[in-house]
Amino acid sequence: MIESDIQEATNANHAATGAPLSAGEMLRQAREELGYHLPAVAAHLKVSVHKLEALEAGDWSAFPDVVFVRALASAVCRVLKIDPAPVLAQLPKPPGKDLSPGVESVKTRVAVGPAQSKKNDFPSSKPFPWVGVVVLLRVATVGVLFYPQLAEYWKSRAAASAPARARSNNVAGVADKSEPVALGG
Repeated sequence: MIESDIQEATNANHAATGAPLSAGEMLRQAREELGYHLPAVAAHLKVSVHKLEALEAGDWSAFPDVVFVRALASAVCRVLKIDPAPVLAQLPKPPGKDLSPGVESVKTRVAVGPAQSKKNDFPSSKPFPWVGVVVLLRVATVGVLFYPQLAEYWKSRAAASAPARARSNNVAGVADKSEPVALGG
């Protein structure tokens, strides 16, 4: 219903003046017809009132980029529940290549099969190197924390087993010196 009112107002203005409404005028007219105040729309979108005023006035110098202007206009259209196509048609287009001719190539590519991934696509999604680093750091941390206790334990164990090893070589009259053993017949 509101979209038809906006379209009627646009047609009436166009017929009276011979020029179509600008994007900002369309947004202002839709907002006023709904009874929304500019600060309320700004609060809903979490942008400054100054940005919305500049959008409605057509002051593009208040914005960092044309893409931002188009995104903000689209967001305002969503809040006002109007079709963004006529508004975006009045806004300047972003610089760069138009993507509409590439649609056919995308459809063809999908129909042929999935795109082959490159060797280094999304390196952060491959956890192996990071898992190894994390494990190594944890082992090193445990080693640093428990090294004094482990060193003391191994020293006491070595000291306790040294006399036992000396005795084990002389058990049952076996000489310390090893002699060759003949195998076979």
